[in-house]
Amino acid sequence: KSKIASLNLSTIVTIYDETENLNKFYMEADIYLSTSTHEGMSNTIMEALTYSLPVVCTNAGDSSSLVIDGYNGYLCQTKNVVKISECLHRLITDQTLRIDMSQKAYEHISNNFSISKSFSKYNELIRKFGVEE
Repeated sequence: KSKIASLNLSTIVTIYDETENLNKFYMEADIYLSTSTHEGMSNTIMEALTYSLPVVCTNAGDSSSLVIDGYNGYLCQTKNVVKISECLHRLITDQTLRIDMSQKAYEHISNNFSISKSFSKYNELIRKFGVEE
């Protein structure tokens, strides 16, 4: 927060902590950034995609199943600050790209990670192993 203030970016960069209303954050945001070095299946990335946000994230954990590089966001190697910055810059400066990725973000999460899709995949798995329903 102090670095953002020292660079006079406080008017364009907002950092929310976990005690604040995240729905408001997602609704006001244009891009979601996740720089995790270790991750599982990221709930926050799934939430961002549900709010139609293009995502710039690191290739940590299962992020690659949520973010398809160049489709609904950008997937970068962990700690690659240059690539992360380039991807953010691309989305910030190209409104058409940002809107296109926003639409694809929601499309990808709803087509692949909805409750009905998860239920269907679970039933498929049960049938594959011959377990009775």
